[in-house]
Amino acid sequence: MTSAWMNWDEWKNAQISVLEALREPNEERVKEALSLLLIWQTRQILPVQIEATIGVLNSICAKVESPQFFSSVAGFTIVRFVNGMVDAPQKAGGQHRSVYQMAVELGVPTVLVEVRHAITHGTVPSSEELIECIKIISEYLAINYWEQGSQESACVWFNSFIEAVERRDNQRIMKSIKEGSRNMTSSSLYELSNLIVRIGKLQGDESKWWKMMVTQICSRRGFSDVLVVGAAKEYCKEINQNTEHIEEWIIYCISILSSEVSEVLNVFKIEGVLFENKTQMLLKRIHAIINGEMKKIIGGFIIHENLKFKEMECEEIEQFVKEKIQTNESEVGQWKKLGEIPQFFVSTENLIIDPSISLMIAN
Repeated sequence: MTSAWMNWDEWKNAQISVLEALREPNEERVKEALSLLLIWQTRQILPVQIEATIGVLNSICAKVESPQFFSSVAGFTIVRFVNGMVDAPQKAGGQHRSVYQMAVELGVPTVLVEVRHAITHGTVPSSEELIECIKIISEYLAINYWEQGSQESACVWFNSFIEAVERRDNQRIMKSIKEGSRNMTSSSLYELSNLIVRIGKLQGDESKWWKMMVTQICSRRGFSDVLVVGAAKEYCKEINQNTEHIEEWIIYCISILSSEVSEVLNVFKIEGVLFENKTQMLLKRIHAIINGEMKKIIGGFIIHENLKFKEMECEEIEQFVKEKIQTNESEVGQWKKLGEIPQFFVSTENLIIDPSISLMIAN
């Protein structure tokens, strides 16, 4: 994957500069941001959002320096923005929808569609209308691209890191690791988590570099939890495939990076895979490497092996538990509490667990 920016630092520098120019424009900020984007424009074709940003910055410059050209520059920017953001995404061969419908679906302010329609039919809006439209586009791009665009840059960084590892370029690897730990955001890390699970497949030097990179990035509070949630969701998507490498990655996150086990458990519950045989085996592995209260909680979701199983869907088991009366008594009728044994017991007839994870089964 290639990009117009050379590295993540260059992206971050441009991102800060552009956001300042869009949010609080003055001559110096606008020209600085524009010069950075024009360099990118010489390197390759840019995403429509960056091209639109160049148009916005040119419009701001024209308003100050060449008022006689402002209407044409701003009008051209509005038309290109709507065409690129709204009209272009129409799928070939699909049901054609109006530009207005597409704008609503994509969250593009519909006033821009109306002004674009007027311009393309020969009506030139007033300067005040054009200025307002440029402000609307500025805000849209700031919120929907420049504040979010670090994820795109994170993918570029990630592929650069892969390339450095494959080439065994130690100097470049270390530089990438420092760059990633400095610039990574939690949202970017989540987007990359499904790619990072490949660490479970690696051996030797490659595995060493991957683990160093992940350890550095996850030294920031909460990042290891983001990573393990992404891995757990990837596991759920691939549960009918070979998930061995994802399981190894989850174990690594928990045992080495101290990721929150409760986050993994929540994903498995929400995705309905908690009582799948494969997941049960993974929970047993997790149970073996953790201590404290979480060990007891995880144990509470492990089905006891020595009893006959009743085939039940996750939703059925949860409903069954909800219908049973929980109690602090040691024995109520046919029900007997089994102290601190931290497992679900599933028999052919009965299952119950109280909030403290102590169990009750039928006598």
